[in-house]
Formats: sequence, C-alpha cells, structure tokens
Amino acid sequence: MRAYRPLLEQYELTYPQYLVMQSLWLQDRVSLTLVSQSTRLDMGTLTPIVKRLETKGFLKRLADETDERKKVIALTDAGHSLKLEA
Repeated sequence: MRAYRPLLEQYELTYPQYLVMQSLWLQDRVSLTLVSQSTRLDMGTLTPIVKRLETKGFLKRLADETDERKKVIALTDAGHSLKLEA
C-alpha cells in the first residue's frame, strides 16, 4: 500500500478506492456484492468507499434495470477517463 500511495495521491485516491475502481474498470455496471467479491472488501468497508467515490464524481449508484429494488455501480465519464490516466 505504501508503494501505491505517492502514485495515487495525484488522483486523490486511497488504495482501497483504487481497488474498487480497478474492479469497475474490468466490469462496469455491477452490484455492490460483485464489487465486494472481486475486491475482497466486506460490505461495511465497501459502502463508505463507494460513497466517497460517488462524491468525487467517479461513479454513480443506479437502480438495476431488471429489479428496481437493487442498485448497480456504474462508472461516470470521469471514472472512465481516470482509467486512462491511472
């Protein structure tokens, strides 16, 4: 984590936030449960990370098209462009 810190500071990301972004760069528009499985972060840890990334404008939470009770996590344009930079 220390090795990544200087590299991620320029994007204002922490290492766990970077893990979430990497997961979404590989597969966009997925449930929080799938992000949890791919990053190995528990839901209690993941939820505040997703909220912070949403505040920064890198992703958004949307209603699932098949079931409106469920939410999916989707990258914004800023989130996609961050992939090219990071």
